[in-house]
Amino acid sequence: MHTKTLETPGNTNERTRIVRMRELIRTTGVSRSTIYRLIADGLFPAPLKLSKSAIGWTSAAIQNWLCEREQASLRGQR
Repeated sequence: MHTKTLETPGNTNERTRIVRMRELIRTTGVSRSTIYRLIADGLFPAPLKLSKSAIGWTSAAIQNWLCEREQASLRGQR
């Protein structure tokens, strides 16, 4: 599994995992191409650039997005 942790600013006791694409696809159930389309449309969190060729998302950003999707679904929105 490709995960790393980083300390979040302002709270050094709280740790946030970095989620890479493979895990992101498993977690969200959304395909890679759909993730990139949603990012381009401003409907999905932009990735963090980890290195020249690596990107990832904070687990908190993904959890927030999933919660927003759940709330939108309950309201009958897309």
